[in-house]
Amino acid sequence: MPAITNASFDPNTPPRFGDDIAQEVSADETPDVLSADAVAAGNRLAMADAAQRDMHAVVGTTQIGAAQRDMRLSDDRAQAERGRAESVAARGGEGISTALRGDVGKAVSDLLRLNDIVRQASAIEHRINAETEELEAAKTKAAEDALLDDLLAGGWTASEGKRAVPAILAPFMQHAEHQRPIGRPEGFAVDVRARLRQQHAERAAQRVREDLEVLDGILLEYAEGVLSRAASTADTLQAAGLSVDATADDVIDAEDTAVSAAWRGWRAAVQSWTDLQSARRWVFVAAASGFREDRPLELVSDNEAERVSWSGQFEGGVLSPFVEGSHSALAWWLENGRPQAVGVAYARETVEA
Repeated sequence: MPAITNASFDPNTPPRFGDDIAQEVSADETPDVLSADAVAAGNRLAMADAAQRDMHAVVGTTQIGAAQRDMRLSDDRAQAERGRAESVAARGGEGISTALRGDVGKAVSDLLRLNDIVRQASAIEHRINAETEELEAAKTKAAEDALLDDLLAGGWTASEGKRAVPAILAPFMQHAEHQRPIGRPEGFAVDVRARLRQQHAERAAQRVREDLEVLDGILLEYAEGVLSRAASTADTLQAAGLSVDATADDVIDAEDTAVSAAWRGWRAAVQSWTDLQSARRWVFVAAASGFREDRPLELVSDNEAERVSWSGQFEGGVLSPFVEGSHSALAWWLENGRPQAVGVAYARETVEA
C-alpha cells in the first residue's frame, strides 16, 4: 500500500485503494466495507425494528389502560348495583310495590274516589281543547281578513291611480304558511293545561291527607286479619314440628291435612301481607310527597318514604334492612313477640316535618 505523505495528500481528492483492497480479499471473503445503499438499508431496518418495539409498547400500554378502565367501570357498576339492591331491600324487596293491590287496595281506592278528580279534570281539559279550536279558528280568520283587507286596499289604490297592482296572493300565502298571530289561543291553552294538572295533583294529595285517619283504620283492620291467620297457621306448623320455612316435601312427609292446610294458609297470608304493605306504602307516599304535577296520575318518587313505611310496619321495633319480603317480615313478627301492626297515621308527621 503506498504511503500517504504531506506532499502527495490532497484533501479534495480521496485516496484510491480499490486495487490494493481487491488484491488482499480472497474470493470467499466479504470485505468489511458496505456500500452506501447497504448502509441505508441497514439503517431503515434498524429504525423499523425500533418503531415496531415502540408501537408494541404503545399498544401494550393502551391495552393495559383500557383493561384498567374496564375494571374501574365494572367496579363502579357493581357498586351501583349493590347500592340499588340494598335500597330495594330496605324498602321491602322486589315483591313490594307502591301500588293499590288486592282487596285492601280496592278498599283504599273506593274510599278515596280519585277517579272523580280524574273525571272532573278530563271534563275541564275537554272544554279547554274545544275553546282552543274555536278561538284558533276565529283568530286565524280575523287575522286573515285583516291582512286581505290591507292587501286589497293597496290594489284598489294602485288601480285607481293607474299604477301596477302589487302582489296580493303571494304575501297572503306567505303569512298563512310562515307567520302566526301574536298571542294565539294554543299558547295560552298550554299554560292552562299545566296549571290544571298541577291543581289535579294537589287535589288528589289533599284528599289522601284528609282521609288519612279513615285509611289508617282500613289498613289496620286488614292487617289484624292477616296477622291472625298468619299466627294460626304458624302455630299449627310448629305443633307438627315444622316452621314457616317448611318445604312442600316437609309437608308431604308430615302426612297431615291440617299441616297441609296451614302451609297453604301461611303462603296466602304472605301474599295478603304483600298486598297490604304495597297499598300501605302507596298511601304513605301519597300523604308524604303527593302526586307529580306533570303527571297527576302518578305518585312522586320517594325512596325514603318507602323505606320508612317498610321499616315501621310494626309497633315497638324497626325492621332490619336485612328483613326483605313479606315472608321474612312475618317471620320476624313471630320471633319478636308478635307486636301490633302500624297503619299510616304517622305519615302526617312526615308531611308536617
